[in-house]
Amino acid sequence: MTTFTWVFGGSFDPPHLGHVLATAWALSKHPASEVWWTPVASHAFGKGLTPFALRAHLVRLAIAPFGGRVALCEVERELPAPSRTWATMNALEAMHPDRVFGLVIGSDLLSEVDRWHRWPDICARWPLLVLPRGGWGDPPSADSFRLPQVSSTTAREAWTAGDHAWLLSHIPSAVLAAMRDLRYPSTGGAEPNAALASPPLDSGASGES
Repeated sequence: MTTFTWVFGGSFDPPHLGHVLATAWALSKHPASEVWWTPVASHAFGKGLTPFALRAHLVRLAIAPFGGRVALCEVERELPAPSRTWATMNALEAMHPDRVFGLVIGSDLLSEVDRWHRWPDICARWPLLVLPRGGWGDPPSADSFRLPQVSSTTAREAWTAGDHAWLLSHIPSAVLAAMRDLRYPSTGGAEPNAALASPPLDSGASGES
């Protein structure tokens, strides 16, 4: 039996409630067996990232309430840098021939897809689900839906500024607690606590917290 899976890529630096709500929306409105959160390992446009192991740990905490329908996929950690969606999707198809994959992206990314590697081929090969993010695209109307206007960039700015009220409202509680305990960096930093080092993977997905 073929299993349909949405691949939800992003920096998740850090994961926030926008990611969580987007996942719930995707599962409820566009049925799939699973959604795989797939953190980027090396950004194609050169953006600095918090170490992968820390971001993966925070993702596990963010997706834990979903149970088995949402999982962490660490495949980009094993692929050549920089991370590219075309390579990621092809790798996942080769590793999981029993699955049919689709790609989830935020509407904010539509303005930059002309810079993506083989974007027309991505659109032709895989189903695409565009998340309607607040602040991007057409203004909301009475019959349209928008996810909250929140981003990882805003979350990092709030973290650096010590805006605890914003963080409490927009970051999953388990994620925020781990950010505090593990001294999540304000502007990047050293590798996280060695206890976060992930074991060798088979490049599949895992949803354990």
